Amino acid sequence: MAARLGAAVTSATNAKLADLPFGVGDLTELDIPALATDAADAPAPKALQHSRRRVLVTDLDGTLTGSSGRLPASVFARLETLRERQNVLVVVCTGRPVSWARTIMATWPVDAVVAENGAVILFAAAPEGASAAAGPAGSSAGAPPTVVEEALFPSTEEDLAARAAMIKRATDAPSAGGLGLSLSPDQAGRACDVAFELDDSPAAGPTRGIPAAFLEELTAGGFAFSFSNIHLNVWRGSQTKASGSDAVLARLGLSAEDAADAVFVGDSPNDRPCFRRFHPHSYGVASVSRYTGVAARGPAAEDAAETGPLSAACGRVTVSDGPAGWLEAVDHAFPSQAFATLVANEFYVTGAIALAKSLAATGTTRPLICLTGPEVSEESAARLAALGVVVARVPLVPFTDAFRERHRLDVIKASRPYNSGVDKPKQFRNLFNFSKLLLWALTDFETVVYLDADIVVMQSMDSLFDVRGFGAAHNLHVRFDQLNRINSGVMVLHPSVATLRAMFRVLLDEASTVTYHRTDQTFLESFFAGRTHGLDRSVNALQYFFVTAPEAWDWATVRATHFIMQKPWQSLADAADADAAAALVAPGAPLPALPSGARPELACVHAVWWAVFRATLASDATVSAHDAVVAAGEAAVASLVSTDADADAAETKDDEVVPAVAASATSAASAAAAAAGSATPAAATGAAAEALMLSKAAAGATAMPLTLLAPRSKRVLVVGGDGFCGWPLALRLSAQGYEVLIADNLSRRRIDAELGVDSLTPIKPMAARLAAWEEVTRADGGAPRKIHFELCDVNTEYDRFKGVMERFRPSTVVHLGEQRAAPYSMKDERTRRYTVTNNLGATHAVLNAIVETDRDTHLVHLGTMGVYGYGAVENVMLPEGYVDIKMKDMHGKWQDKSILHPAYPGSVYHMTKTQDALFFQFYAKNYGLSITDLHQGIVWGLHTDETRRHPDLINRLDYDGDYGTVLNRFVMQSACGHPLTVYGTGEQTRAFIHIQNSMECMQLAVENPPKRGDAVRIFNQMTECHRLLDLVALLKRVFPGTEASFVDNPRKELRANDLRVTNQKFLDLGLKPRLLEGDSVREIHEAVTLFKSRFDPRHVLPKSFW
Repeated sequence: MAARLGAAVTSATNAKLADLPFGVGDLTELDIPALATDAADAPAPKALQHSRRRVLVTDLDGTLTGSSGRLPASVFARLETLRERQNVLVVVCTGRPVSWARTIMATWPVDAVVAENGAVILFAAAPEGASAAAGPAGSSAGAPPTVVEEALFPSTEEDLAARAAMIKRATDAPSAGGLGLSLSPDQAGRACDVAFELDDSPAAGPTRGIPAAFLEELTAGGFAFSFSNIHLNVWRGSQTKASGSDAVLARLGLSAEDAADAVFVGDSPNDRPCFRRFHPHSYGVASVSRYTGVAARGPAAEDAAETGPLSAACGRVTVSDGPAGWLEAVDHAFPSQAFATLVANEFYVTGAIALAKSLAATGTTRPLICLTGPEVSEESAARLAALGVVVARVPLVPFTDAFRERHRLDVIKASRPYNSGVDKPKQFRNLFNFSKLLLWALTDFETVVYLDADIVVMQSMDSLFDVRGFGAAHNLHVRFDQLNRINSGVMVLHPSVATLRAMFRVLLDEASTVTYHRTDQTFLESFFAGRTHGLDRSVNALQYFFVTAPEAWDWATVRATHFIMQKPWQSLADAADADAAAALVAPGAPLPALPSGARPELACVHAVWWAVFRATLASDATVSAHDAVVAAGEAAVASLVSTDADADAAETKDDEVVPAVAASATSAASAAAAAAGSATPAAATGAAAEALMLSKAAAGATAMPLTLLAPRSKRVLVVGGDGFCGWPLALRLSAQGYEVLIADNLSRRRIDAELGVDSLTPIKPMAARLAAWEEVTRADGGAPRKIHFELCDVNTEYDRFKGVMERFRPSTVVHLGEQRAAPYSMKDERTRRYTVTNNLGATHAVLNAIVETDRDTHLVHLGTMGVYGYGAVENVMLPEGYVDIKMKDMHGKWQDKSILHPAYPGSVYHMTKTQDALFFQFYAKNYGLSITDLHQGIVWGLHTDETRRHPDLINRLDYDGDYGTVLNRFVMQSACGHPLTVYGTGEQTRAFIHIQNSMECMQLAVENPPKRGDAVRIFNQMTECHRLLDLVALLKRVFPGTEASFVDNPRKELRANDLRVTNQKFLDLGLKPRLLEGDSVREIHEAVTLFKSRFDPRHVLPKSFW
């Protein structure tokens, strides 16, 4: 069968996961019986000890430390983990003086320091008869190691004289014939080189205030020099950081093989020799992209100046800068977290291929470790490796004959029949499941997230790495009285030799007569009894739960689908020959028949697996066929769940309904699977998760019926009505007598799941929100106010959205359907691309739908003050959208002209808003559309008049570093006893508006449209401007005891800015500003206090940097 499957899946193995530069060792040498008898504190088994020691060489300034010059606690902790847990030898390689190196050796968890750009090395001498390559210095008992200091290039008398003359020339005042340069404050601690301060002002030029002529003088005088991010370093000799690193690794006894695989991380031109020396394992943090000029020049002819982009010398460049970039690089080179799976034989290799592809589609940076048994061929292991999977062979657990007899599959089935009433595949290996315990042998990793090989991942699972302790989901699929059981298909664990020993002492106890009816699952339930962290069922959605409770199966939240019992690929394993197997995976092939005994409703769930398996993935692509797959799933749910509209059908006997449902589901699933084989991969990696939001109508269900009560002039369609501003707006308009329809793809909820963070306030499902609104309006007397809802992705489902427009015929569309967070838009490649694709695609779709359905429809768009930029022009009152200018014509006469205010976007999100403005100008001019664009400030506050009326109507309150708006975040932090996190100096000025005023402004905009053909009407939707420090002072005054913590600004912006804004248009329309003062923030504080138990401090600090 191996050859047959191998031929069939060749075209399906080009998805690529994060590679792991170093393997996990050969676990087949692990002596399991010895584990069961070892003392708890015995040394780690030899099989778990590295035969080679791995090496990290790292720059200091701008790499380990940020702009503050401080070593973050997170970096210090990671250094400790590298040395003590992951057996990595750590070398700090810096241009700083030897005096600094002595302190670093004495206080930091490092093995060696290269100082003064390679001139001096310090290292911990190994104990007598030992090598540093064996383990961290000082890790054994006894006296601390001796630190050896060695000058590789000691200065001669001639060198000292030349250096003194050079220093005098450089530091003398220009009036005395010098250059007026400043020595570094740390010069007194230097033994071999000279460091000059650099000028970082824009006027300083590429050499940062160092005259080019002086650099030529240095070369002529026999000096070498190099620029770091803080200094110009000058010396006599041929040393570089690379030569110093080689020397110290040799002194530490590292073999040439070990040194060749060393990893380097740096940020500046003086790191170029190391970038070359350790290529391809050299990482540049993001700031390397700034440098394109001269990096260094040596005194010899062969040491000519190096030019060109510094980034080109790096093996990789991180997304983040400084310490965040260093952590990114180290986590890639020496990951402390990993996914893992277990493959018993050739049959499950096929499942592991789909698992690997689906993980790759989520954009995770964690590697996937695959533990394999002896039945997996080398050929199959190679196919997995081609996907980026790290294959590790494991031994079989040596059970006694009595244990084997008790756990024979037929014996267990006779006493405990499977709940689902069906059988496992014939390839199932009962006892091999206990090999999952060997996951605890992966001691290179602090946290492992285990996924069965019969799982496909639908959305990011990375948030599971934050779980502390052992975690597993409940075995929720058929019998709800068995929720005390776990399903080990998804687990979170923390590898430990001590835990591994404890497990095998219990499992291999020859005196025991226990039968673990569900093998590893029953054992783990018992072993971790009372210590299991329950995971949400969304991370382990068992396929039979779809059959048992389809109404509870929510495609919007499912993160991983688990194909327990019958496997979707059974037909592939049963294929008669290679040609038959290849036909099953061919693009456009129909969905194979279900495995024998499978419930027919599973056809649409199996289509998910086939879509993933057949899809072709690149590193920046995803499973574009998920949209069709999920549509098929939703169609089946729609058919399985009775609704009022299906009352007649619901009375049909089950044996008549199910075949019809199965046929419908199979047809839809077949179409989905065909689409999977032929679809072009989507551009944005996040599209797979978004596709999970598609509605029943996307699968071809009947169009949503609308009973319209209001005249067209009172109908408003709110795109993005589930969001922070959209939800209270829908309620306000409904309360004011408008008939409202919300169109939303619920992507904001999906992003919460992706980020692993929830709103501080509990947000109810949309159905519960709408029902609560009907309830409270019914209590007002008269007919209840109904808000219509359409689950629709405006960007990707244009025809569907246009159909909604045609049926609802709104007088106004309020467009809030854009990804709204600047930090999220700058998080990584995927979020940048998603923000552009989603925001611009949605805006263009709305405009086109208006053009094609009714050009009298008024468009109100919620934009941002950020399009103006902050501090782009000082001492100027920002106008409302347009500036009046004069232009000289060809006759020399000045002509008056009104143009859009120049755009100065500060993020990809802000950039999309500037592009929206150009769309609006074109469509207003070319098609005569009526368009209003609202440039909104930062919204603060939680409640509006409407959201107060029922707990289920409450608005979301984001506090995380990506979506939390500054004032709400500050108040929340104060209420929860967390220091206010102030970015940068706090002297940045921003425009603000209370959420109640925001709703009033949008209603005013709806009710005051410009005439068709008029210029786009632009309002500044804000009420006041404040510095961040002003907000801090207010909160400290109102809430005594509030503290503030200043953190590095994650954004590239001015340290302080001037911002003055006019909002006269709204004032003229009657807006009554609600200004920031004590009572207002107390109201938020009181609301936050109710939900402070939901506060998770891990999400407070920024995680997006640019």
